[in-house]
Amino acid sequence: MPVKLRFRHIEGFRAVMQTGTATGAASLLNVTQPAVSQLMTEMEAAVGFALFDRRGGRLVPTPNAALLFDEVERCFTGLDHVNAFCARLQDSSAHAVVLAAAPSMALTLLPIAIGRYVTDVAKDFFTLFPRHSNEAIRLVGSQKADIGFGSTPAELPGIHSEPISTHEAICVLPLGHALAAKPQISARDLHGQPFITMSRTEGVHEIVEGILRREEVEVANVAECTMTTAACSLVENGVGLTLADQAAASFFVGRRVVLRRFVPAVPVTFYAYWLDRAAPHFRRSAFIEILKREALQMEAELDRHLDEAILCPSPL
Repeated sequence: MPVKLRFRHIEGFRAVMQTGTATGAASLLNVTQPAVSQLMTEMEAAVGFALFDRRGGRLVPTPNAALLFDEVERCFTGLDHVNAFCARLQDSSAHAVVLAAAPSMALTLLPIAIGRYVTDVAKDFFTLFPRHSNEAIRLVGSQKADIGFGSTPAELPGIHSEPISTHEAICVLPLGHALAAKPQISARDLHGQPFITMSRTEGVHEIVEGILRREEVEVANVAECTMTTAACSLVENGVGLTLADQAAASFFVGRRVVLRRFVPAVPVTFYAYWLDRAAPHFRRSAFIEILKREALQMEAELDRHLDEAILCPSPL
């Protein structure tokens, strides 16, 4: 009768991969070395291929074993999350809150808001997943995230879109660029310039393309980034210039880029998403108010930086 793979086999295999020997695995699992060796023999029979080469008392993983270990680690990571979640449930005063957010918000606004929330409101446990707007909406809709954030309104039935802030996209140029001498950048200034295209999933790309067509401007597309912060990083390294939302632009204040207002204005709105029918298990209203307040503060600080550029534009 063929041997079936059991959890004990997987546990033994993981221990051997971690320690490199049956003796080390036995110590880790608090069993005998022959018991581990027997588990590995049974596991190889069950999977139908060799897992280890035996060399001088060590168990050297085969290529197939390395691939299998990657899959096993994913399973154990999920189990670790379950154990951590159970531990948190022991503290009935804390809630686990899952957030899915556009990367620029996940990098800037949300960490600030979470910090304010856990300091001033409640010691809840936050899990933050950087996701593009449409995916954040889908995660909320499937109840895999308690709340989502992005720059496109939700169109799925039953999902509420709450505006957090509305601002104008900022032009991001490499340090020393000729256009940096201008207090603001117009669409026509972009003609012939190396341009890093924004994400096609966040709703801003179509607005910018429409402006460029209307102004009869042709840019030299040199790259495309689905993450605005990555596009700004490319600008910082001299690849080209781009437009960015206020969160991404604020992250690059004081770095090797130049930020300028862009005309005509390209509006960007940040939204929060949640299920209408789902009662929040954390202080959602308080969190949203904090986030709106921090967005206004970020916008004010960015405005001050941009106003300084008008008073003292960069020299050519």
